[in-house]
Amino acid sequence: MKLHTKLDIGEVYNSLIVTKARELMTEDIYFHQLIEQPSKTHPKGYIIQLATTDQRSGPKNSRYYKNTGKRGANSERNTGEALWAATFDEWGWFIADLFERDPGARFGHYTTAAKFHEMTKNKYRLENIPNGNLWVNTIHP
Repeated sequence: MKLHTKLDIGEVYNSLIVTKARELMTEDIYFHQLIEQPSKTHPKGYIIQLATTDQRSGPKNSRYYKNTGKRGANSERNTGEALWAATFDEWGWFIADLFERDPGARFGHYTTAAKFHEMTKNKYRLENIPNGNLWVNTIHP
């Protein structure tokens, strides 16, 4: 997906680290792609793909082949390695952190932070982090 933002690449990378530290994403998720690409609407743009090589990390039966953009979602056949996509929830918490850092960002079909929260029915509001996780106030600026 494409992120249009004012954030620099270090801030985007830090968002992934913080989402993992909050235990909202498995440790093995990484940027399969984090490519800077110009944006016509924001100072910066990035193509972002999240992946893991471990199908069994995360909740049971929650990982699917990552779509390579070439022939659908059979990563192994297309790239020679089995890549598994981040779950919907992992993406949701990651996107929520990005919008917290830049409420004016646009990410895929989420045109604003408010639209993201509306479309996800407020599921990924940082104040709703499960189990009263205290990382919110200690890591995130």
